[in-house]
Parts: sequence; C-alpha cells; structure tokens
Amino acid sequence: MIRIRFSAALALIVFFLISSVSFAQEERLFSNSLSVGVVRIGDIKTGAMFWRGNAHARNVYIGLDVNMLLSERKPKTLDSVVLRRLEYDTGTEGIIYGPISDLTLGHGMVLNSYSSLDREGVLLGNEGMGTEIYYLGEFFDFEAFGTWTHIYGVRFSEDFYGVQLGQTFVTDADGERIKCLDGTEKRFDGRSVMGIDLEAPLFGDFDFYSEIANIQGGGTGYLAGIQWAYNVVAVAISLRAEGRYLDPGFAPGYLGWGYEMNPIDMASLEASGLGKRGYFAGMRATVLGFFYLNFSYEGYEESNGAFYVDSWFRVYGRLLLSVYMKQPSFADYRWVGLEDGTMMGGSLRYDLSPSAFVAFLLKKGFNPKVGAVEESSLIEFGFIL
Repeated sequence: MIRIRFSAALALIVFFLISSVSFAQEERLFSNSLSVGVVRIGDIKTGAMFWRGNAHARNVYIGLDVNMLLSERKPKTLDSVVLRRLEYDTGTEGIIYGPISDLTLGHGMVLNSYSSLDREGVLLGNEGMGTEIYYLGEFFDFEAFGTWTHIYGVRFSEDFYGVQLGQTFVTDADGERIKCLDGTEKRFDGRSVMGIDLEAPLFGDFDFYSEIANIQGGGTGYLAGIQWAYNVVAVAISLRAEGRYLDPGFAPGYLGWGYEMNPIDMASLEASGLGKRGYFAGMRATVLGFFYLNFSYEGYEESNGAFYVDSWFRVYGRLLLSVYMKQPSFADYRWVGLEDGTMMGGSLRYDLSPSAFVAFLLKKGFNPKVGAVEESSLIEFGFIL
C-alpha cells in the first residue's frame, strides 16, 4: 500500500495555492512535472514518485520538490519535501535561496569551485541549499553567501577606470567532522580565509590578475596570471594561466571544492614546513543552449596534480548529456587519498516528446557521514504537465 506523508501532501496543496496568487496574468508562469523512478543511495534502493513545481511572477521564482516513496525503506539523506528555489532577481541585484554550484570568489585563492551539492546524492536535499545575495553597480559590486553547514562568505569589488580591486572573506563557523575509511572520526576546527586581488587590462582581450590570501592561523599564498576572454553572439570562451607560490600552512581554495567531504589536514601541512610553487590553468567554453565546458588543472611541487572537469552538451535538441570529475589537490595531506577522494558522475536525459522524458543520473564519491565511497543513482520516467 502506498502511503504519502501528510507533510508532502500539504506541500503540494500550498504550492498550488501560491502559484494561483493573482499576479499580472501576462507575467505569471507556472509549470510542473510528475515522474516515477527508482532511486539508489548506497545499499538502499526504493521506488518513488517525484513532483517538481515551478512558479514565476515578475522577478520572483519559486521551486518545490516532493519525493514520495513507494516502499518503507527510506535512505537517511532523502527528504520528502525540498524547497529547491526561492529567488528575487532583477539581473543587477538579487537574493537567491537554492543550490550553490561552482562558486568562485576572486581568482580562487580564497574560494574556488565551491558547491553545496557535492555532499548530496543524485536527489536534491534541504541541506544542499544555500543563500546568495548580490548587487552589481557601475563602480561597485557586492556578493555574499551562506549555507546550512555554516560556511559564510562575502566579497566587495571596485572598478577604478578599468582596474578592478577585490576583497574577499570566507569562514567556516563550526568546523567539520568526517568519518574516515578506517571507521575513526576526525574533527577539523573551523577556519577563516581572507584575500585581496587586482585585475587590469593588458591589450586586446587579455587581462592581468593577481591575488594574495591568508588562512587564519596558517600561511599565505600568492598568484599572478593572464586571462583571455572572447564573446560573440552565443559563443563565449575564456582561458587563464597562472603561477602560484604558497607558504607552509597555506592551501589555495581551502574552503572550496572537497572541504566538506575530505578537508585538508592543515596541522600536517603546516608541520611539513615546506613552501610550494605551483601553477593553475583553466578553460571555460559555452555555446548557448548546446554546449558547456569547465576544465582546469593545478599542480604543486611534491604534491599530486588535480583535474576538474564539468561539461554538458545537447544532441539533436532532445538528448542532453552531462559528465563531471573532481580530483582533490594536496591528497597527501587529506585523510582520504586521491583515488577514493575523487568525485565523478553524470546524467542523461532524453525528451520523448515535448511533454514526456526519461532520465538517468549517477554519482560516486566519498561520503563523510558513512566513511566510505558511495554510489547513488536515479532512473525516472516523467511527464511535464
């Protein structure tokens, strides 16, 4: 017998009521989808129904997910009701509640490629959400963010006749606790990272940039590089290359990718007493609606190199493929090594018609809550209503 939780049913009713509020009729947009599928998280597999609703009125956006299990076995990380999106966005200012994906503040020494989704499985959960605030002015920009796991950041930037100056501060208010592969638990105290950066035009489409950052109670890191960007109609390409120098006790982007699953042991890094030289090279390319690529590689003396790849592409308008792989840098100073600490996954979605689709999602990575590399997957068939 299928039993739907009262909270999930109530969320459906409330969302339909919200979507029917009398905004100006020509500016209102409401859409939703209903699908059935099989979700697997670790060794737990269950059938489920998924309802995803979206409402849009003027500059306000709302997204809600309801996950209704078809069996009694429930993965611990699966939420029945998820507020996926609550947003006010004008294009120059906004406040956005939802998943935070691939967030970099400055040029990556303070925060690089942070995603609140990294600690989630293939289905969105409430703890995978965060809040972002931004303002874009003619001479002054501001952005800030916060997450359920108490990571907070703020950035100010100013434009002086084409020269951009930036100041960034990111902190983890209460640290991290992970379960290691051997079953032991490790506690990491919260730290703060701050930095200042500069970017200035060189010639043509080339810019010079530099950044210096410091970890609370640790060392300092420096970088300097050149970037090139080209935009025409629906095509955008950017390239960057930089050199880095790190004092003992400094890891670039310390609170970014990998921190919440497999943090760098700063005590071990500091105890090494070794400064490191290194480099970073990256590329981003977008063909609007058809292709996206974010690729980077970083390497340091006496430490492993690390790839970061995130890409998707659309084939014949109906088939959408995506793939990603993220490797941890400084694997020798983490409790989970390079092989087990690498995260990878992908998805495939095929539109059978304008109103029907099938999809498959797969993710594999270290789960610090269970102390093991965990796989999660989802197969679903649905309708857009």
